Parts: sequence; C-alpha cells; structure tokens
Amino acid sequence: YMTLLEELVGKSILPFCALCLILALVGATDQSLKTGTLLSTVKKNYTTLLTFLMMLLLAMLSAQTVLGARSDTLIMRSAKFAAGNLIPVVGGSISELLRTVSTGVGYLRGTLGISAILLLLLLLLPTVVELLLLRLTWQICASVAELLGCDGEKKLLEEFASLCGYLLAAVCICSSVLLLALCLL
Repeated sequence: YMTLLEELVGKSILPFCALCLILALVGATDQSLKTGTLLSTVKKNYTTLLTFLMMLLLAMLSAQTVLGARSDTLIMRSAKFAAGNLIPVVGGSISELLRTVSTGVGYLRGTLGISAILLLLLLLLPTVVELLLLRLTWQICASVAELLGCDGEKKLLEEFASLCGYLLAAVCICSSVLLLALCLL
C-alpha cells in the first residue's frame, strides 16, 4: 500500500499542477471565462483524495502496530519458555541470550532508524525550504499585484503559491512513506 500511495502521489501531482496552472492561466488571460469554480472543485477533490489515502495508511499502520507488538511479545515469550524448558542444561542460558539478542536488535534498529531519519531530513530540507520560499515569493508578488490593482495577475500568482503548497504536501507524503518503509525494514 505504501508503494502504491507513493506512486499515486508521485505520478499524479505534476498532472494535477499542470491542470490547475492551465485553468489559472485561462482564467487570468480571459476574464470572460470563469474557471475559478472548476479550479476550486479540482483542488478540493484532489485534497480529499490525498486525505483519504493518508487516513487509510494511518489506519493500516495503527492496526499493524497493535497486532505486531502483541505477536512479537507472544513469540518472544514462547521462544524463551521453549528454550528454558526443552533444552537441557543450557536452556536458561539460551533464554537469557534470546533476551540479549532482542535488546541488541532493538538498539541497532533504533540507532539505524535515527541515522536514516536524519539522512532523510537532510535530503528533504533543501526541497522543503525551496518550496516554502517559492510560495512566500508568489504570495508577496500577489500582494504587490493587488496593491497595483491587477486582479487577474493577483489570482494567477495566488494559484502559483497554492500549487507550491500542493507540491510541498506531495513531498511530505512521499517522504513520510519512505520513512515508514525504512521503519518497517
């Protein structure tokens, strides 16, 4: 599901932005064509789709976490019991070894997880900062256009800023899915 979600968001964001940009350009160049309602509908439906997909992902991960934790505890207790009671002489030692290995794996997973998260953040940070700065720039330009009385241009520049927001959301969704995949590995 995570791969499907990442592919869906990654492959749909550029056509979505292109469609929004085309509608915004048409509305800005020809004031007689009212594309605002159509543009708003497309954006609301895309946002609803992304929200539903992320909600479904969170529901699946929540269920998996609860079931996985119970399963891991049951398996570890069963292995310790079997090792302690079924293996003569060294059964207790093997039982303790299983606990030590489990703790070591948890520590290793935590260390690698922190490193992977930091690496992901370092890779993600320039893109996020760039999109935020672009969005801020488009918003400032829209404000200047409004001051100058250029309503068509203001709407177009606001759409550019809005599209930067959607691109930022797509980057965050794909990064979240990558982070979750790293956690699962």
